[in-house]
Amino acid sequence: MNLKNQWIFFLILCLMMVSCSGGYSDPNQNIDVCTTSYSEKPPPLWIHDIPEDDETYSYKVGASSSFNDESDSRDDALNKAIMNSMTECGVTASYIDKFVTSVIDQNSSNPIETQYDGKSISKLKSFAYMVGIKDNEYYYEMEKCRQGKEKWKHKVLVTRPLDLCKRVDNWRIKTKAS
Repeated sequence: MNLKNQWIFFLILCLMMVSCSGGYSDPNQNIDVCTTSYSEKPPPLWIHDIPEDDETYSYKVGASSSFNDESDSRDDALNKAIMNSMTECGVTASYIDKFVTSVIDQNSSNPIETQYDGKSISKLKSFAYMVGIKDNEYYYEMEKCRQGKEKWKHKVLVTRPLDLCKRVDNWRIKTKAS
């Protein structure tokens, strides 16, 4: 077999292998294509550089986890910022993400059926607003994919009065004395 015939044989063999394998398959065809939109571009400076405390306020940023719902993302960012602000004053802060409804068996006191309903975060927000922690600015990133899924991430800048920690300390002293 001469060199020309060897090349022809090789090409035929390659074509047969490609046709048997089903042809070329794009390895990225199962990857969902997503686009990201932002509330503003470029992002505000406070996203990466939290403002210094001034004479009146301390500044904190809360960043949410990724959520399918925009309001859940905003709430998560705000709750984290409030908890950061309160923790700095030595207050242990937590919030209930969901509340539970249970049907209890009277004979054994064991739950028969348990349901998770809604969200209960209003107490934490009410307390924060009462002591002067306020949400000032929000920033979001929303990823929308070809399959129709949305993923939201929020960041929020909150202000906390600088005298809040002193007020908390005074309250602790007062309650210990009584």
